[in-house]
Amino acid sequence: MATVSLIMPAYNAGNYIKETLESIIAQTYKDWELILVNDGSKDDTLPIAEDIAKKEGTGRIKIINKPNSGVSDTRNRGIELSSGKYIMFIDSDDKVKPDYIERHVEEMESNSGDLVISAIRYTSTIVPGVYDYADIYTNRDIVWGQPWCKLFKSDIIRKYQIKFRTSFRLCEDWIFTIDYLDHIDKIIISNYVGYEWTRDNPNSLSQKCDYQHRIDCYDAALDRLEELYEHKGISDKSFITHTRMSNRRHAIYSLYDKQNACPYSLKIKRIYSYLERLNGHTNLIESVLFDLNIRKSRLNGRIMNFFKKWQKS
Repeated sequence: MATVSLIMPAYNAGNYIKETLESIIAQTYKDWELILVNDGSKDDTLPIAEDIAKKEGTGRIKIINKPNSGVSDTRNRGIELSSGKYIMFIDSDDKVKPDYIERHVEEMESNSGDLVISAIRYTSTIVPGVYDYADIYTNRDIVWGQPWCKLFKSDIIRKYQIKFRTSFRLCEDWIFTIDYLDHIDKIIISNYVGYEWTRDNPNSLSQKCDYQHRIDCYDAALDRLEELYEHKGISDKSFITHTRMSNRRHAIYSLYDKQNACPYSLKIKRIYSYLERLNGHTNLIESVLFDLNIRKSRLNGRIMNFFKKWQKS
């Protein structure tokens, strides 16, 4: 039984997984196991992982191969097979610094915490320290967030049967974090940055979710957060209201990404719905103007990038 169980879902990560596994093998903290669950990859993810595990030679890298069922079911399978006192998650296209595990375990045990959250370089806005409930639940960087950059206690996950929701392709990790927060008392925030997130993986599900699924997932996560507020006695829900509208706006903008291309009439319909929720009323002209402003801002962005490149040449 290892002290720390690392859980890694892997799907078509052949271009990344070698470096990911090497960063784990290089950890200064040695009492870990890696539960690598191959989610029916169609590339060379599995043979690369098996080769590295064989060369590592300690048996700490445990590989499970199964048919494709999605990241949530895959992570849940990893939790079921883990044996550690603590659980960490790492994606198969990311990397961690050599002291990544060690720093999280030190923070947890020196502060007798229930959860350790380390900083994310580009979003961290909270001061390091030991926090209780209401101090952090209105901070997006903490309430929302991927399961990585966190050290969980496995006994809490098992006791309350906390799982990733398999019906969602987005926000399932945020809801998992909220579910966990609902059952703990002491949160350790660290300014340590040890996780390198790969944001350009074309296989990322967050790049492929359509508008309606984004809205459904965001709303479900915010509904769960509202339940948490009620449970913890937090009366000010302005953060939830603001975030709900912000997420709807983000979903609207996603309609203009190439991978989410949709007919013009459908864009206008969804913009209309968004403006109606935002203002309580709208009309077709307003929706068309909104669409034109988005197109204009995107065009301006491309023109500015062109001039920047032209000036450097």
